[in-house]
Amino acid sequence: MLDAFRRNRRLLQAILLLFIVPSFVIVGAWDMVNPQASSNGLAEVDGRPITQQQWQQAHQRSLDAMSAQFNGQVPVSAFDTPASKVQTLDELIQREVALASALRSRVFIPDQQLSALISEVPQFQVDGRYNFEHAKKFLEARGLTTQQFEVDLRSDLMAERLPRAIAESQFGSRVLARRLSRSESESRRIWLVSFPSESFFAQALPSQQDIETAYQARSSEFQTSERVDIELITLKDPSSADLVEKFSNLIYEQSDSLKPAAEALGLGISSFKGLVRNEPFAGTGLSQDDQLVLNHQALRAALFSNDVLVERRNTESVEVRPGLFVSARILAHEPSKPLPLSAVAGKIKSDLQARKASELAGQAAQQWADANKTSPAQKPSDAREFWVSRASLTVLQPVLGKAGPAGLRDLGVQLFASDFLMKEPRVIEIGPSFGSLVAVWVESKLPAESDSDVRGRVGPVFSSLERLEAQESFSSWIRHQEKVLDVKRHPERLAARDS
Repeated sequence: MLDAFRRNRRLLQAILLLFIVPSFVIVGAWDMVNPQASSNGLAEVDGRPITQQQWQQAHQRSLDAMSAQFNGQVPVSAFDTPASKVQTLDELIQREVALASALRSRVFIPDQQLSALISEVPQFQVDGRYNFEHAKKFLEARGLTTQQFEVDLRSDLMAERLPRAIAESQFGSRVLARRLSRSESESRRIWLVSFPSESFFAQALPSQQDIETAYQARSSEFQTSERVDIELITLKDPSSADLVEKFSNLIYEQSDSLKPAAEALGLGISSFKGLVRNEPFAGTGLSQDDQLVLNHQALRAALFSNDVLVERRNTESVEVRPGLFVSARILAHEPSKPLPLSAVAGKIKSDLQARKASELAGQAAQQWADANKTSPAQKPSDAREFWVSRASLTVLQPVLGKAGPAGLRDLGVQLFASDFLMKEPRVIEIGPSFGSLVAVWVESKLPAESDSDVRGRVGPVFSSLERLEAQESFSSWIRHQEKVLDVKRHPERLAARDS
């Protein structure tokens, strides 16, 4: 079993997430210290609530992970959508369902297996070898004991045991994989007639009245960015939980300044100018920790809260990564305000002209298609001929011009749709940056199963089929177990917390 963990490092990564969240949040002991938790929980699994505290911690980890994939260049708010919030709740429910099912099935994780996995956690090692005292200090700095960490880890291993067994029991169809591989290697002969937007620009000039009307209708788009200047202090890798508590108490009890906390703990105060509410902060010379702090969703939310923005209090202590705690306050605030028409008229004119030109291009393309309902036997003089496969879509790039990779991808989807195998011309809108095309299918060629390209695709396609079947089996098992465990969801409480 341990070999399986070594092959799949995701499990160790999941373990390290425990360092971010106090263990009582993970295992539900929060309910014992907060008797109101069950009354406002977001879901129940086998009579056990999933609390708002659990959800908030899990959702923050998810947002941080997505933001990290873009090196903090995309604001966390872009990922913090209603759909992502529901997804976090669904994932928590699935985890609790898996754990409850494991408990009912009497799944057991031997101590030897648990110890072997703990010894591989890099944060617990000194010079490449497990060190108990080092691990103990690492956990204590995050409010965890070694015993509670072992309980949490054992629960995680139990929760993943049954889903892993279900996934590994699935077998894909090699016959279907060969058929799909052959289909993916299909080549199609097509005729394309281009109707680029730029050919209609002269006819698409907006009037001054059009520009003014658009300015009024889209006034919320034409605003200066709300921004703040801030100062902050950070506590890095504290030696004990007492130090973390002292940091939190100082910034809370003396909330009108960061100076008392900084002096008491020997911390420096840093200042940053021009932090925009919904944009990533990417100043020059910033360390990785600075980038993480300044773009952290929870800290951003605290900075623009009423207590901090209006009352000018310190934010509460925010743990932006394991062992890095921060508090900040506002130095200056520049509210958002409307931009004058003169500052945005050029952009509005360009937008309106591009949109109108794209509409005219689409109309011209439709007229051509209507006039050629029965495709001619000979290629029309204004058409270009291509042999194209899914793997060779780039041959069409000269036709698309400014449309770019996204336009090429969308065109490929249309050209290889199953209902495109007919002689009737199809109008394909590429977008305002290009215009429209008319595509005519002429013929198709499918390679033999023995073709080298087909044989090269079979393996990856077969693996994809196995993953899809495993995912479907797991989803079916979860749905069944949710009925057995009487799972209850309360999405209205999730919506209410943001209202």
